Amino acid sequence: TDSTKNIKGVSYIGGLIGSANASVTINNASIEVTNKSNIQATGNYVGGHIGYIEGVLFVSGDAVNEGFVHSDSEYVGGIIGYTKSNVTIDGTAKNNANSVSGAAVKGKNYVGGIIGYAHSTSDDIVINLSTVINGDASNPSKGKIIATGANGYVGGIVGRLNGSYVTIESSNYGSITANNVSETDSTGYIGGIIGQACNNVNIGTARNYGNVKGK
Repeated sequence: TDSTKNIKGVSYIGGLIGSANASVTINNASIEVTNKSNIQATGNYVGGHIGYIEGVLFVSGDAVNEGFVHSDSEYVGGIIGYTKSNVTIDGTAKNNANSVSGAAVKGKNYVGGIIGYAHSTSDDIVINLSTVINGDASNPSKGKIIATGANGYVGGIVGRLNGSYVTIESSNYGSITANNVSETDSTGYIGGIIGQACNNVNIGTARNYGNVKGK
């Protein structure tokens, strides 16, 4: 299943779903759900597959993004911009987008190769991903991430996590740059896998090969 249109807009924008206030189930065990659309937004909640979701997301197969995802604002992710509930992807979650204007995924704050912000006021949501990949080991131009805001919250996989993160394997190959966060600034959060984690993180194998830098 492919989404291949170029998309421009303001907020709540996704290659497959802009905003979902209920649960979403994608039963695709034998196929790959891929977004090939390039997405350019000016507002919040922007993702390669889903911009904003409040309900539970379950994907039985692979979820792949191949289009760049750029926003002038916050909550930007290669797969999901912002989620308020549990996410389960049984297959591979991969952001394989080429970098355009220096970035495959770009936003102000809360920017991630897979998820921009996983948020729960009670810290009880669970992000359960089997295998997660941002970028490509053989192509350093893919998966580059840029945050332009003062706080950053930028990660190769997740920008900010208020909940639990469980995965068998997480790999980031894309460079991560926070243009307006000093490397000595205590309010800036930048990570090869997760920018800031506020709860449990359980990763079987984590690998970051991308350069991580502030301004």
